[in-house]
Amino acid sequence: MSPLHALIEALEHDAGLRQPQSLRQRLDALDRLDRLASTGSGLGHVPLLASICTGAAAIGIEREPEYVACARAGAHALQLSNVQFHCQDARAADLAPATLLYLYTPFVGAVLRDMLEILRRRGAGRSIRIAALGPCVAVLAAQDWLLAEGTPAPDRITLFRPRRC
Repeated sequence: MSPLHALIEALEHDAGLRQPQSLRQRLDALDRLDRLASTGSGLGHVPLLASICTGAAAIGIEREPEYVACARAGAHALQLSNVQFHCQDARAADLAPATLLYLYTPFVGAVLRDMLEILRRRGAGRSIRIAALGPCVAVLAAQDWLLAEGTPAPDRITLFRPRRC
């Protein structure tokens, strides 16, 4: 088995601390021309795999410095020049370059409400997609400014777009 396939297999099973999700689910909504922003990116699995498998540029936003250091080390070891990791609160992140935002239930309560307001303003008149997985899918589905592609479900990635008036 090649090192890339071993990495993909390991990441498909995650560390047992997160909800299981397949690589195909992670990458279905992404193409080479996209710029992915992953909030609550943890060790950087999604941005790293997006870059490896699609060539898309990606940024990971994570508030835990240790996770960011590991993600940066991974990008360096894999020689990925189009992946960046930022240690900051997602609410302060520059999401303007992103065409696809990945939310993996990193937020709840007031922080989630703040992020949704930021995204609502960001999505007004612009082409942005939000890919979500986990309990936050129901919260996004309830937003009157978002439209789900297909039937929203917390156990698979649901893609949302801003509604056009």
